[in-house]
Amino acid sequence: MKKKQDKSLNLDFDLLGNLQEKAAKKRQRNKRRQFIAILLGILVLFLLLSYLYFLFFGENGQIKNIKISNNQFFLESEVLAKAEINYQENFYFLNTKKYEKRFAAWQICQVKVYKRANQILEIVFENADLLAYYSDKNNQLYLLDANNRSYPYSNEYFEALKFLPYLIEHNEEERRLLVAGLKMVERAVIYQISEISHHATSFDENMLKLTMEDGITIFLDFPALTMLNSYNKIVAPLLPSNRCLFFDGASGSVIATNCLEDQ
Repeated sequence: MKKKQDKSLNLDFDLLGNLQEKAAKKRQRNKRRQFIAILLGILVLFLLLSYLYFLFFGENGQIKNIKISNNQFFLESEVLAKAEINYQENFYFLNTKKYEKRFAAWQICQVKVYKRANQILEIVFENADLLAYYSDKNNQLYLLDANNRSYPYSNEYFEALKFLPYLIEHNEEERRLLVAGLKMVERAVIYQISEISHHATSFDENMLKLTMEDGITIFLDFPALTMLNSYNKIVAPLLPSNRCLFFDGASGSVIATNCLEDQ
């Protein structure tokens, strides 16, 4: 009976040893797996950080292109000089408001800066609807828009000035009437007007005289300003000698003369 018990104990010890050995091997396998998992995690993290560094930093993260949209009054070189863009700056982290503030002095427009796809920085203009310019008693120039708002002239506005008619000696009320009339005129025609001055006659002291860029002179009153939309059609068949036009707003008729009547 004692021998049978010894044999049973030996079997129990063998089984316990096998279980302990298997448990030890399993722990070793788990440690290896954990080590490999940690190693792979470190490798993946390194690759990810390397990719992000390559993507966002260094030359690859810089501005690729500059786009200027809806710019009417400034040379492209002036816009870029005003923006003072740092092409070495990281595109993804740059502050667009910083660049917008640099355009704050340009009162005849509002400028927004956007980050677009493919690392394009876009400068977008929202322009005042300028109609003309005039000078005050101190010979200070002002630009006038369709809302009858005046903007003090700056040398930076020179390109805008080139396309606008000059209002000669008109008071505030007359400028208001001119704005109301010119708002109804196509901008392409307005840009063909060089000057707008007074031309009092025996029958109407509020007549206007328009000197056009092509040398033609137009006489009309405030209500007839909308007739200017037909200007290019009117002058197309004119004889070279007929350089003066009289617009009658009441009848809608136009009389062309050789300007002797105005001399």
